[in-house]
Amino acid sequence: MASPKLQARQPQQQQSPSAMRRALVVPGARRFTLAELQMATDDFSPHSKMRDYPLGPIYCGDLPDGMEIAVRRIEASVVEGQSDEDFVAVAANMARLQHGNVVQLQGYCVDHGERILVFQHFHLGSLYDHLHDGSRKMLMTWDTRVHIAIGCAQALEYLHEECVPAIIHRGISSRAILLDVEMNPRIADAGLAVLNPTGSEAKSLSEQLAGGYAYNAPEYAMSGVYTAKSDVYSFGVVLLELLTGRKPVDPSKPKYESSLVRWAAPLLYDIVELEKMVDASLAGPVPDPLTLTRYAEVIARCIQPEPEFRPSMSKVVKDLCRRVRKAPAATAQLALDDSSITTLSVS
Repeated sequence: MASPKLQARQPQQQQSPSAMRRALVVPGARRFTLAELQMATDDFSPHSKMRDYPLGPIYCGDLPDGMEIAVRRIEASVVEGQSDEDFVAVAANMARLQHGNVVQLQGYCVDHGERILVFQHFHLGSLYDHLHDGSRKMLMTWDTRVHIAIGCAQALEYLHEECVPAIIHRGISSRAILLDVEMNPRIADAGLAVLNPTGSEAKSLSEQLAGGYAYNAPEYAMSGVYTAKSDVYSFGVVLLELLTGRKPVDPSKPKYESSLVRWAAPLLYDIVELEKMVDASLAGPVPDPLTLTRYAEVIARCIQPEPEFRPSMSKVVKDLCRRVRKAPAATAQLALDDSSITTLSVS
């Protein structure tokens, strides 16, 4: 399974930022009319709605050329008082993100007071779906899980360390990680955190963007401070989900196990307990003790309570690639087992 590569940017004559804002132009993204998106989504009908989110619902749609799209219709309350030019500036910042593990903005709409963003639609859904949703769950091999972890880590490394200015995601969770047909992960919602409202609504919306309090770093919970190291913490929770197959918070578990981080953190240094933590639905062989130990070490550093002791994402990428992954991932192969649950393996 080949890792996606950065997409090359084509040289082009560009207008000044102020001129583009006045013209409501976003280089590299299509400006849709509201009528086009109404037609694509059957007038935003309930059966086209995929999911409700704090920023607004997402609909699936079909363009006349056959392209399938995901249409995020931003709630009016989120962008209240924002001009068309301000929203186009947000879209332009999202459109400049060019990485194979980041969901690419395809287009936008600012007609009739609407604020809409258009992305490619990913049929396989999110990592959360395939780890936790019984109706969509896929049995993934260890190599596939590591491949997903590395792709997400590389995307965050790009956002934190290669983008200027740096982009803090603020919403890393297994729901924010979409999967393509080759099981390459794509981080969604990069750049959307700037739409957070101010005042009393800001904290609750940010918590929802982060997929719930279980992904939130301690410093955010205590003071509302959110940094790149807070993204690292959230990514550590995702690494735990990939290891254990458990939800970040599961009320059905005994109280001491209901919080994934609180339950797992003390066990990461005990190889016997670590082997017991491995997802029972893991397809293929369980990783060897050394590989498990190294993976657990990455998790332990990411979920450190003090942000200064967490690694940078470039360090996380290096450790996952050099110490955890045994060989470059090959193409994912899809097959159905006897129970009709899809098994994903990497050879």
